[in-house]
Amino acid sequence: MRKYSNFTILMTILILICLAFFCCKAKKETFHIGVLQWTENVEAFNQTYKGVIDGLRDKGYIDGGNLKI
Repeated sequence: MRKYSNFTILMTILILICLAFFCCKAKKETFHIGVLQWTENVEAFNQTYKGVIDGLRDKGYIDGGNLKI
């Protein structure tokens, strides 16, 4: 009886270690942002777009890194 309980405890520990190492991987989080803009000929639209990009950059989001526009 003692032999089987040791085996059960060992297998439980091994399964928990495998779950901790292989199933709990942190994935790189990337955000996708879509921009709807009527035209690029209006300067107000371009300034707004640049302002949004600059604001996101100030918060630590980089286009091509953790942000896709």
